[in-house]
Amino acid sequence: MAKKPWGTITHPKERNPEFLMGYQKLSDRKINQMVDRLYIPDWTSRNEQKKAPIDRRTKVEVHEMEDEDIEKMVERLTKDGEKKATDRNRTGAMKEQENLHRRLDQTNDLLHYHHRNRDSELRQRDKLATKLKLMEERVRNNVYKYSQDSSKTKRTRREKSSRGDNLRSFAKWRKQLQIVLDALDDAMEYLHGVNTRRARRAIVELLELKDDITASLIETSYLMSSDEETKTYRGDRDLRSSKRSLEAIVNEAEHIRRVSHNLSAEMKNELQGLKSECVAMAKDLVALNRILEEQKRALIE
Repeated sequence: MAKKPWGTITHPKERNPEFLMGYQKLSDRKINQMVDRLYIPDWTSRNEQKKAPIDRRTKVEVHEMEDEDIEKMVERLTKDGEKKATDRNRTGAMKEQENLHRRLDQTNDLLHYHHRNRDSELRQRDKLATKLKLMEERVRNNVYKYSQDSSKTKRTRREKSSRGDNLRSFAKWRKQLQIVLDALDDAMEYLHGVNTRRARRAIVELLELKDDITASLIETSYLMSSDEETKTYRGDRDLRSSKRSLEAIVNEAEHIRRVSHNLSAEMKNELQGLKSECVAMAKDLVALNRILEEQKRALIE
């Protein structure tokens, strides 16, 4: 087969004199052209190549390659390059998809943990609101009974002043205060099991109420042991102060109930906003997953 002209050789290895067959003497111009286009082997560094002297009288060994071999070599190199690029792209896409799935799992775990905490807080708040409502009803009943007893006592005192009735009404009032004090102790014991900032604030408010009731009981305790004249003299004033104390307790219970209701509403709004953010995040993740699937399909094709 005829040799290829030097200008028609395109592959770098074909320009390497080691692949050429035969010996031929060339002119200086041809030798300079061949040296300028000479293929640089891998076992020499650029510094060595610059320092290596060039013998322009070297005989060039010429090897001849067929067109079919050249095409096969080019095709093989092209396929190897495409395969390496495809493997790199596929590996990058798979790593990105794995990172996406790992982030999605972490987000789901965080949302489940937050949701469980929210549910437990809501259940505890519902229990607290129920207990406060029961305490409020108990206080209202005590106030109603006290008002009934007070009206009966006033009516009886107008008709017939009886020291014994006044003493009995005073004893009932103290008993009602003791019941309210026990209810406050139960509520505080329950709130101590709820480790939240609002629960601690409610405990502080209930402690203030408990201190007021305890002070009223201590101030009126001497009346139970003093003589009947002192009890009759101070009975009306103590009844009025006890009524005011009970009304203050009712107002405080109503305030606590309103605060608990507002906190529950705020918790619901925050939970709704979190759900909306989760839905938007899930949509973004689904769209990103679709894009990755399309890229993966394109790479496979």
